[in-house]
Amino acid sequence: RYELSSGDICSDRRPVRADVPRSVGRAFELLELVVTDGETNLTTAAQRAGLTPTTALCHLRALEALRYVHRDRDGVYSAGPAVIRR
Repeated sequence: RYELSSGDICSDRRPVRADVPRSVGRAFELLELVVTDGETNLTTAAQRAGLTPTTALCHLRALEALRYVHRDRDGVYSAGPAVIRR
């Protein structure tokens, strides 16, 4: 990890702003993955975000509770009603 002059912190993944709590950044990264892919499962989301499945599950459950993602019976996540609103 290193800090850019703009205040962003970089790792081997994409930059994360120094003023954004890590947990918030992780949750939004997972939300972005779900919305971009249309649907995804826990294993794929965790791998793509560079998180452990346990950490990814914690964030996805929070996003599900807030209705930003929906999880079906097979464990597939897709955009939830809070994202789909017009």
